[in-house]
Amino acid sequence: MKAVIFDIDSTLIDISSERRFIFYLILRKPLFSIRLLFYLLIFSIRNINRFNLYMFKEFFIYLKGYNENTYEKLAKQCFDKVIKKHFYPKALELIDDFKKKGYTIFLITGSLSFIAINIKNYIEADFLLATELIVEDGKFTGEVKQFPFDIDKAITLKGLAKKYKIDLKQSYAYGDHYTDRHILSLVGHPVATNPDLRLKQYAKKNGWQITYF
Repeated sequence: MKAVIFDIDSTLIDISSERRFIFYLILRKPLFSIRLLFYLLIFSIRNINRFNLYMFKEFFIYLKGYNENTYEKLAKQCFDKVIKKHFYPKALELIDDFKKKGYTIFLITGSLSFIAINIKNYIEADFLLATELIVEDGKFTGEVKQFPFDIDKAITLKGLAKKYKIDLKQSYAYGDHYTDRHILSLVGHPVATNPDLRLKQYAKKNGWQITYF
């Protein structure tokens, strides 16, 4: 199987899907705004001396106690009204081209799964790997079940490649952030897409393709 692996935020769309969803909630749910600010304050105090991106796993506590189905519906509304407008046209054209060539489409993102699933459905991707929260009795516990980020993305991709017999050397991967370098390094055709400065430098050093949508 030949595959093409896409990150989502700043790769397929020109925004952060999760941040835009939070902003969507703030505008529609005043009490959510107060709760979010409270947890943001607690989160900041706890992590003031240990900044690293993995600590953001703890930030999902702001969803503790909320009904999963309710937030799935809100995420769908946000996608239809806001996020859908932010796809890069060139990205959609590229996906269609890969489909015609018989490639399997994978989305791997650190965004929440109930947000990212709308993007998967819209572009009719084959697989989605996103952040999964633990749910009990239909409500979020605030704890994380799966957080595909940085090198963990690459480890998971290796597992998927083995499970689905993906020929990584014949596959493509697109990502915008320096942390995506691990996934890009696994495939035969890595493409630094709308890259941040560190990824751009890393791509140049390794002779990778660089593209902008």
